[in-house]
Amino acid sequence: NLVFGLIRPSSAIVSAPLYAPGFNVADLQAQRDLYTLCSKLPTDELLVVRKACWIESFRDYLRAADMRFPVLQAATAGTWYTTSEGNETEFHRQALLYASNSSNDLWDRSPTDFMWIENEKVKAYYASFEVEVPVAM
Repeated sequence: NLVFGLIRPSSAIVSAPLYAPGFNVADLQAQRDLYTLCSKLPTDELLVVRKACWIESFRDYLRAADMRFPVLQAATAGTWYTTSEGNETEFHRQALLYASNSSNDLWDRSPTDFMWIENEKVKAYYASFEVEVPVAM
């Protein structure tokens, strides 16, 4: 698993996820980077036999609805939404709509299984990769 947006705790006892300061999943570059990681992963060289990258099916979901990926922040009355408390970005809105309407196409799991969601915002996420381990001869 590759995890994005969390930091490693300094002790084994943690009561809540520790989010990486400054990490913003709604950032255009963060969306592009995760998509590129998943879509351009050299599966043959890394012996990846299957992967679960919700961002790939999220992109397909958006494109099927004639929407743009990466998701830009929505403008209302000339004001851009921000990720500050109480405001919702278009990315979070669309990601949560996708997750609630999506079939379990990620290893028979819901996209929300791959996300840490807090206050209706995706705060962190991960992608899973299953690799083939060659047997030593």
